Amino acid sequence: HKSRENLTKKYRHYAACKNFFLIQLSNSRINHAAKMLLESEDKIIDIAGQCGYDNVGYFIKRFRQCKGITPSDYRKGNREKVNIV
Repeated sequence: HKSRENLTKKYRHYAACKNFFLIQLSNSRINHAAKMLLESEDKIIDIAGQCGYDNVGYFIKRFRQCKGITPSDYRKGNREKVNIV
């Protein structure tokens, strides 16, 4: 039983580390996309692809989860702020 508990503990640690890495990677990709939205005129579908998202619908869903707003609204709202400064 001891080795079973030890294996379970190691697996949970591994799974937590893997989850943490995937979350960090996803956040990094979304942050890069947000920067591209403000600094380029590229289409959202092209930015999604450049950031590793093959499915633009999934990219929009992930962007909204991370930023609380769609990529197009993010671009519109933040461009206005950038242009004022």
